[in-house]
Amino acid sequence: MGRTKIITIFVIVFAIITHCSLAQAQRDLSALFKRVVPSVVVINVFDKDGKLKGSGTGFFIKEDGALVTNYHVMAEGVRADVKLSSGEVLSIKGILSEDREADLILLDVAAKERSFPALKLTDKKIETGQPIFVVGSPFGLEGTVSDGIVSAIREIPRIGKFLQITAPISKGSSGSPVLNMQGEVVGVATSYLREGQNINFAISADLVIRLLSYQQSEFSKLLEAITKLKWSESAEGLFNFGISSFTNGDYEEALTFFKKSIQKRPNHVPTYLAIGSTSLLLGRYYEAIENFKYAILVKSVDANDYAFALTGLGEAYSHLELNYEAVDSFKKAIQTKPDGAVGHYAHLNLGIAYVRLGRYHEAIQHLKEAIRIEPDDVEAHFRLGLLYTVVRNRGMALDQYKILKELDVEKANTLFNLIYK
Repeated sequence: MGRTKIITIFVIVFAIITHCSLAQAQRDLSALFKRVVPSVVVINVFDKDGKLKGSGTGFFIKEDGALVTNYHVMAEGVRADVKLSSGEVLSIKGILSEDREADLILLDVAAKERSFPALKLTDKKIETGQPIFVVGSPFGLEGTVSDGIVSAIREIPRIGKFLQITAPISKGSSGSPVLNMQGEVVGVATSYLREGQNINFAISADLVIRLLSYQQSEFSKLLEAITKLKWSESAEGLFNFGISSFTNGDYEEALTFFKKSIQKRPNHVPTYLAIGSTSLLLGRYYEAIENFKYAILVKSVDANDYAFALTGLGEAYSHLELNYEAVDSFKKAIQTKPDGAVGHYAHLNLGIAYVRLGRYHEAIQHLKEAIRIEPDDVEAHFRLGLLYTVVRNRGMALDQYKILKELDVEKANTLFNLIYK
């Protein structure tokens, strides 16, 4: 993934969320886990030839055997079974209901006259910052528990409410229950952003309740349509439409929504950051610079947004080969946020800018700082090894080669060939 894409993802995703840091007390989840885990199952999906297509997680929502998982878990299969926590395997009898847009499906387990331990959907308001935990089967590791917080609550146009959570979600966790500290379901795990270890998503319990309902009255449908129309014309609605378009890769459409949103909400820093980041992806570097500068000038801008704006500004300057301006922006970003995601990418890109200026020893120091913050950064190790070959330090270059062999064999071999070129 290119540096622009990486920076853009961090600017967009981190800038639009509520920045919060909470000191969480240590929690003993063992009792809750024991109560919840019998309700959680592993779902194995097979093709027409009986070959395993994939697996996911699900959980019982009714005692009669109705269970919930993600629609995408079942999408490519023709048959599926579930493995209970006891090890027993049961077949899926059929589909009770589905919501493809929300990525939810309600399944019926083939087990007559049996009762299953069902999880309760929460009737409490879900709050940003509240602690949660997830029970799932990442990479087939059944009964895995992880905890975190709800870091943001998002309304996705035409679909509904999604939760952004810090509890890790990996392949195989799709369909896992996301629970509060009372063991009630607040959401269903659905996806994760690979570039950010703590950026994971869950479908709100509200949409599971909708999946369980039979139908809406015509009056309710009309009221909902009117409400959505009003929301879609608001600054927040336009902004979220922009985020949705951006996520789908339609950057031109996203930019249009963001620009309409900023007209209704002129001092909204995340929207300026979104316009700047989208402009970067479209190669409109001067437009990106203009909007990142607007974000910096807003008096209410907090330290996180200020640092994100500076990093994006430096990225735009780098593309225009305005290296001294890029250096200045990245240095200011580091002064504001020396560590974490912003610090890491600012150090990495500052190192690259110094290379362009021929200031190799300064470049080496900043690439080392990027590695200190993110030890497994393949690009930083590769560039540092390459730089050591420039300053004729083969021993240090070989050290980076050895590290890269454990991280990315292809990059390691490329560096090795350049060392002995």
